[in-house]
Amino acid sequence: MGGGWPTVPATGKTIQIMRTILTLIRWKNLTMIAITMVMMRYTIIAPLLEKEGFSLQLPDSRFWLLVMTVLCIAAGGYIINDVMDTKADAVNRPETVVVGKKISSSQATFLYAGLNVVALFTGVHLSYHIGLPRLSLLFLLIMGLLWFYSNTYKWQLLLGNVIIALLVATVPLVVYWFEIPPVHIHYRNQIIITGHGTGEVWRWIVFYSVFAFLLTLLREIIKDAEDFAGDRYVGKNTLPFTFGIKVTKYVTAGLLCFILVLFMGVDLYFIDNPVSFVYITSLLILPMGYLLYRLVKASTPVDFHHVSTGCKWVMVAGIGYSVLVRFFITHGV
Repeated sequence: MGGGWPTVPATGKTIQIMRTILTLIRWKNLTMIAITMVMMRYTIIAPLLEKEGFSLQLPDSRFWLLVMTVLCIAAGGYIINDVMDTKADAVNRPETVVVGKKISSSQATFLYAGLNVVALFTGVHLSYHIGLPRLSLLFLLIMGLLWFYSNTYKWQLLLGNVIIALLVATVPLVVYWFEIPPVHIHYRNQIIITGHGTGEVWRWIVFYSVFAFLLTLLREIIKDAEDFAGDRYVGKNTLPFTFGIKVTKYVTAGLLCFILVLFMGVDLYFIDNPVSFVYITSLLILPMGYLLYRLVKASTPVDFHHVSTGCKWVMVAGIGYSVLVRFFITHGV
């Protein structure tokens, strides 16, 4: 296609462009990232700080700037991945291809660059605001990883899957890294005198990061099984391409079993609240058990897509549990 936007009636052109961009940047996934960051701040970090007599020190305006920064980087990552993956996408999901059909590769690349420039400026500003300018390197690192993932890492066995899982696991950690240092500075004397710190906040954030890492890793490998045809066409060195669908099912089933056992252990040995027990059992453990059954039976791209979508809903339920955490903390349950 040419260098301009698709020709449509003037009255619908703006809507057409917006729909194209929203599809390109995976607006649903970006919404989940934003919700995760909001939940970490307001349902985990804030109530735990209040429990220790502290309060949030990062202004709301700068927190939302942090959210925007992360979303810009993530959106850029989705864009550059599509730019570099047009051949495989044309085989795996031709009906949803955007780059090359609804928007040119050069336009997508320009949008990618613009989003990263905005994210870099806001990330540097936020890092200096909290007195940790070195944190701005984190944003550069993530941008670099997303670029090399799209160009190189996703073609290497399991490396791309692990990188994406690590980046998703970073989302809760980013909130912690920008919220907690200002608290340590502001309440330094109180922390020294009372001995009360932010250790519990850290444990909850790590729990959510591990949860995000494991489920994302599982989902990424399952998506490789779903996209086997297109990946084979372009020679992408994924687990299904290298060892076959059968071995991939063994690996993903084993990983899902590990996650199940982990949550059953948490449910049985660390949760002494009946409401939490019911929530974790009904919305996390049982659905994962069902996904394990569907995974064992899976044989077509549609089957693997259903399991992948189910993993996403389990992640949503996991994030939703933070609302209960806030209730338990604020009410001393």
